[in-house]
Amino acid sequence: MQISWLGISAVRITTRPANEDVVVLCDPYDPHEVQAKRGKMVADIVTVSVPEHPLHSATQEIRGRLEKPPFIIDTPGECEVNGVIIYGVPAVNTVSAPHKKVTLYMIETEGLSLLHLGFLGQKTLTDAQLERFEHVDVLFVPVGDPASLEIHDAVAIVNQIEPRIVIPVAYHTAHIGVKLLGAEKFIKELGLEADEPATKIKLAKKDLPAEETKLMLLEPE
Repeated sequence: MQISWLGISAVRITTRPANEDVVVLCDPYDPHEVQAKRGKMVADIVTVSVPEHPLHSATQEIRGRLEKPPFIIDTPGECEVNGVIIYGVPAVNTVSAPHKKVTLYMIETEGLSLLHLGFLGQKTLTDAQLERFEHVDVLFVPVGDPASLEIHDAVAIVNQIEPRIVIPVAYHTAHIGVKLLGAEKFIKELGLEADEPATKIKLAKKDLPAEETKLMLLEPE
């Protein structure tokens, strides 16, 4: 599979669970809200962690592939679309005002489990959430949005989940006109070394680290 970061919390996962590529897009943003020069994004499946938030739910900016509209998921539950299994797990954001209901998404494809934390704003995960996230290969964690996870909470949640790979998202980049913090403090507190940021990550199950957690950085596309 191939993983790309589009800025803020938007992540694109291109996978081939069977004979055809499937594109999953998590938390698309409205480029007009952030002064980003971007055409419409393309996806087969779109996950939305918090509806009616322009930085996490801009489904109107998404075109479907192969002349089909995208399949949009914005509530907790379980579904299978084009061979990709997606579990939506309820959560909350108690940092934002007012507090918001949030959905976290576990995406299972090609023998890998990828967890996108979206607009999560909890101090720690609950036992029920951790039970659902028992085996996580790739974790997308927000690290620079003051309205989402505090740095120490993001680190604590990474340590709760113990993923094989951590990919930070939702932090400051030059091409997005929204106020976010940098990722440097999170990286320092996490205490893991990272390679130079890549524009894309190509990943298969055989590429996972054997035991330790690996930190990987992406340049926004």
